[in-house]
Amino acid sequence: MLLHSVFLQYNSLTGILPPEIGNLTSLKILNLAQNHLSSEIFNELPIGLNYLDLSLNAFSSVILRSVTNLTQLQLINLLYNQFSGEIPASFGKLQQLQYLKIF
Repeated sequence: MLLHSVFLQYNSLTGILPPEIGNLTSLKILNLAQNHLSSEIFNELPIGLNYLDLSLNAFSSVILRSVTNLTQLQLINLLYNQFSGEIPASFGKLQQLQYLKIF
């Protein structure tokens, strides 16, 4: 069985994303919005993601340039976290990206 979507928003999840999440190679949609997650996020994400919603969490690390490895991303929602630093220019290389939400 292949896992294509994970919807765990509004579940009061805490802690960090486990590195094993990167092993879910068939994952296309990851929605972990409105939880209490923190840590660096992009090194653990599956390369084939199309939809990533990590809004309303407690991520505070810089927005890592390695997100550009997620070349299939069409939507990134990172609203209402506590990121620092600039949005990397390499986001412009995400040719499939249609929505980028950062605030």
